[in-house]
Amino acid sequence: MIRGRILWPLLALVVLFAACATQDAADYAEEAAEVGAALVLDAEAAAAVVDGIEQAYVAAYDAEDAAGIVALFAADGTQARPLIPSQDVAGIEAAYAEQFAAGGDYSLEVMREDMVVAEGWIVSWGGYVATVAVEGAEPFEVTGRYGSVNRQEADGTWKIYRHIFNYIVPPPEPGQDM
Repeated sequence: MIRGRILWPLLALVVLFAACATQDAADYAEEAAEVGAALVLDAEAAAAVVDGIEQAYVAAYDAEDAAGIVALFAADGTQARPLIPSQDVAGIEAAYAEQFAAGGDYSLEVMREDMVVAEGWIVSWGGYVATVAVEGAEPFEVTGRYGSVNRQEADGTWKIYRHIFNYIVPPPEPGQDM
């Protein structure tokens, strides 16, 4: 009797999850068919997509262009920076604008290690080195790891859907020798 009380709710949950997963996949396939988007990429095409996103991100960072970075994100995209909760695109732009307004000369290098391609999605990860030169101080490097989930939008373009990075070598604390 006890087994039945536990088994039936678990079985109901399994059926519910399976139904939701099937519906999500069907909705996505229908949406993709409507726009005629090419959802399956070979490794070379996927690498070209990620190269383009990464190069644009680096160029915007080096130019201290917060709006340029945000333009690479999907409208519902988020970024998780070290030690703070995930931010939506407005939060991402505000954080970079504040960082760049503090002054300095910024340079970013991204070293992608690998990626995985699925229908309409590319997940990539690797390391980065950000160099910051502040007037009157020695330049310093911030190194870390990143992960990015890129999604093909309904119009066929690719945008960053989720992005996270952390520090291996963090920036110096305010007032700390650089």
